[in-house]
This record gives sequence, C-alpha cells and structure tokens, in this order.
Amino acid sequence: MVQNIRLLNPNMVRDDGYFFSFDEETDVMVQKTDDGTLAFAYPLDTPISSEVTSLDFDGESFWTMENITATASDGFRIRRWVIENFVMVLQQTFSFATDTNDTFESAAFAIERYKGTLTSGAIENTSTTNVSFDTTVFNLLTPGTKMFIGPSTKTGFVGETESVTISTTGGGNAVTFTSPLTNGFTSGDPVVFSKNIWFFNENFLKTAGVGALYKISALDGTISSRTSGGAFVTVNAADFVEIDSFSPPLDIHNKPFLIFIRTNNLLFIDINDSNLITELSSIQNNLNIATTEVFEVFDLAHEGDTLFRLQKKFNIAGTETSEGTHNYQLATFRPFPTAIALTAVPAVLPADSGASNSAITAVVTDQYALAFGGGGATIQFSTAGGGTGSSLSETGLISLPTNGTVGVTYTTGDAAGLVTISAEVRI
Repeated sequence: MVQNIRLLNPNMVRDDGYFFSFDEETDVMVQKTDDGTLAFAYPLDTPISSEVTSLDFDGESFWTMENITATASDGFRIRRWVIENFVMVLQQTFSFATDTNDTFESAAFAIERYKGTLTSGAIENTSTTNVSFDTTVFNLLTPGTKMFIGPSTKTGFVGETESVTISTTGGGNAVTFTSPLTNGFTSGDPVVFSKNIWFFNENFLKTAGVGALYKISALDGTISSRTSGGAFVTVNAADFVEIDSFSPPLDIHNKPFLIFIRTNNLLFIDINDSNLITELSSIQNNLNIATTEVFEVFDLAHEGDTLFRLQKKFNIAGTETSEGTHNYQLATFRPFPTAIALTAVPAVLPADSGASNSAITAVVTDQYALAFGGGGATIQFSTAGGGTGSSLSETGLISLPTNGTVGVTYTTGDAAGLVTISAEVRI
C-alpha cells in the first residue's frame, strides 16, 4: 500500500477533513491532509515526555493519553488541550497512577461526547437558549457540565465560539448558563458537550490480566465505575460514535456507542446499558492473506460514517504491505454484504430429468452478521452441472428483501454428478 498520512506516532484523530497527531519528540500537534501533506504544526505550551498512545477530540478539546513512566503498569495520564492563538494550551491533567486500589495500565480511551444544535437563538449577554438533544442525552446536561457552542453564523459574530457551563435545565430542552454569553448565536449553530471518559485497563482493581472498562468523569477525573470483562484486555484502539446522527441515518441500532478493536473485530458497547455488554460486532480486514496474523490497530477515528484505522501493516486486495510509519485504512459503518449462506433441501437428488427438485435458499448477511437487504439490492442465482434439463426457477435479478432471505427451486437434469449453485449480490 502507498503510504498516506505517514504519522510517526501511534495516535490520530480526524476533524473537518484533517488528521491530527501529537509528537512528543518535537512537542507539537501536527495537522495533515489525507495524503500526508503537513497543513500546520501547533506547538505545545507544556512539553510532554512520553509517547501519546491514544488521542481523541470532542469538538472543542483534544484529549491525550500517555504513560507516566517507561513502565506501562505504573499508570498513565489523560490531558485536555485547546488551541489558543495557534498554540496547544494544556487545560487539565488527570493522573491515574498505580496505587493500593488499582493497577492502571491502558493504551486506549474515548471521550463520550454528544453533538447537537441550537433550536433557538442565543443572544449575547443573555444566559438561556434551547438545544436539540433527545431526552436521554438532554438529561446528561447536569449542573456543572461544560458545553461548547459554535462556530456562530450570526451577523457580527460569524466564526466565533464559546465555552459555557450549565447551571440549570428546563422544559423544551432549555438550558441556563452560569454566566452570560459573550457572543451571539443563531438557531442551527452547533453545540457539543463531553460527559465521561472511558478507558480500557489491563487490570481490574489489582487483579492483573482480567481486563476492565473504567468510566471517568470528564469534568473532574473521578472514577465512576469499573466493569471487568475479558473483552477489555489488550485493547489499543477505541472511539465514541453517535450512529443516530449519521446522514442519511443507518438502520443498525441507532444510538451512541463506545467502539473498540478486539483482534479483527470492531465491537460496539451501548454505554447506557448498565451491563456494558457488546451489542454489535463488525468484521475488519486487518488480517494477513493467510489469516494467520492480525495487524495491530493503534488508534481509531471517524468522520460521518467513515471509520479510519491507524495501522502499520495492511492487506489491500491481496497485497500485504508493511510500512515504517503509521497510516490509515478506511472502513465504513454502513452495512454492506459480506456473506451468502446457501442451503439446498434436499441436498442430494436423482438424475431423473426434471422429476425431482430442491429448495435453494440464500441468506445474505452484512459485516455485523445481521440480515442484509432492501435499498435496491438484488441477488442472482446461477448453476453449473446437472446435465440437460436442469434449471433454476429464477435466473434473473431478484430484489433482496430486508430480511436478506431469498429462495428459488432447482430442477434435476439428466446427468449424475456435482451440481454447483452460486449466488451473487449487487448493491
């Protein structure tokens, strides 16, 4: 594969068509285009001594994860940065140093953030407005929650942004801030807020190798919960995604998910489920040709319904490439057909020139192992062998229903032997 983004460090986030990555060697955050062209380099106002192993962005702040020492099990720190006058300015540091309660060792985290819009104007020097979040998300706007508004489209304030703190909420998705706004905004201007930090720990409390998912307040860094689970061990890449915000919308469990890579699967956790069980799984192509090696994914990012995996090794169209730098590989959240299961009942017939037949059923599934169909998708059956007189009841394009299941009938011919029946899906 030709190198694309060519990052030196194993961290990446994407926003507004650009990739961003922190480099501890030069103490800058680089901004690159899709082909790796350097667009800008933001110097850090505070030097970092360790490699940033994971990076996230919540619409306002960049969040980094780095080990405290050269020994990963000594713990790590999560830092929040914002761009001010073309400089990355450190805002907060949450340290998770191994202590008598927990052994902290992690390489992946994600910021739980929610995007919406203003449903009414927000006038400068006032402290109230209305926002467009569903009830579940709106209820997360508790007093003290930080919200980011903008960029503004209001005349006189175009391009301006502002950070506010929620004081109270009310009916009609009304919010009140602790201080009046400096800038003015109009209905439809974007808003975003972060609620929690989720990180994957190699240990549950002091038990090593068990794996756990920790929930942390994004406001003050306090630990809210610890959930143990074998799926949470050796996770190097994670992200947070609001599938219900995609346009056009998806039909797969439209809700916010914490997503992470486990071997060659992208796993989805509904964070509003107290059990934090895996609700969806999507097959990824980070395997070598022989499927004997899983290529490591170092970080995840997404923009819209496109997923970006940061890797060093790739398998593109049957060609394996190992690069010296980190590059992205694309995937999509949108369902597409990945498997067709064909069955024949009965599977063995006499060669009796049309006197017998078999029911052929095709079940089409997508990368989530869910039924795939609808949206204009079609399927076509074909047969080889069977001699004169053998046939299928339908050989043209057949509309693929939403349940992904289509059946045809095979009628016997006059020759004994192996009969091959194939199906092809077109989208």
